[in-house]
Amino acid sequence: MYANLRLDAQMPIEWVIKTAHDADVSVYGMLQPFVEVGYPGQGYDEHFSPEMMRAAVSNYLAKGTDGVYTWFLDWPLGATERGILTEMANPESMAQADKQYRMPRREATSAGFGYDATLPLEIPEADPGKKHSIPIFIADDIEGKADRIRKVTLRIRINNTVSADRFSILLNGESLAGTPWRRDTGGYVRIPVSPHRIEHYSALWLEIDLDAVRPRQGDNVIEISLDGRPPKLASGVTIDDLEINVEYSPWKAG
Repeated sequence: MYANLRLDAQMPIEWVIKTAHDADVSVYGMLQPFVEVGYPGQGYDEHFSPEMMRAAVSNYLAKGTDGVYTWFLDWPLGATERGILTEMANPESMAQADKQYRMPRREATSAGFGYDATLPLEIPEADPGKKHSIPIFIADDIEGKADRIRKVTLRIRINNTVSADRFSILLNGESLAGTPWRRDTGGYVRIPVSPHRIEHYSALWLEIDLDAVRPRQGDNVIEISLDGRPPKLASGVTIDDLEINVEYSPWKAG
């Protein structure tokens, strides 16, 4: 749909790929040119980064597309945009390159036609043990390339949260409680924005290094529960964004 110009590395395209291939028809995955940052529905669009492009292309190809295409890159084309187009034409070069698997947000017009998204995900109140699931597909062979992967990070942007909130987070059923968590302001570190756009108080990022518990190649599930809030905070929280970043080293570990 022309109405939705935001990149979706999680696009549910398996059904159309199978149907088309059964009829001997090729399928090319479309890379929408923008990502929404800031408040859902009230934010603004930025062009996707090379890391986001690699994640989307890798996912589309892993699901069986015959190729990919994009449009509306920042004009005039500079080194970044030319690099993106070069890598798109040589997907093997992306196998061991950094990727940012960023979950898409719901777009109202598309959702009305059945093309929905998990985020934003509202957690209306603290309810210990009540898990809210977010599926995420990752093309990288995390286990097979463990000697080349430098870092895997889970980042979750939570709206209306405070430092006293208590969360439980699981990856494929394994708790991340024993992993150090960091907090950051609600602004976007990986996407260039002007200083006044950083949301210092409306939201926080949770950053979790996935060392002991790592995602697997293919389908993954993040589960989140809000276990406790300060007594006089009656409202809930909203998961605005979630991403898994995979960073590679040019040398093998050892």
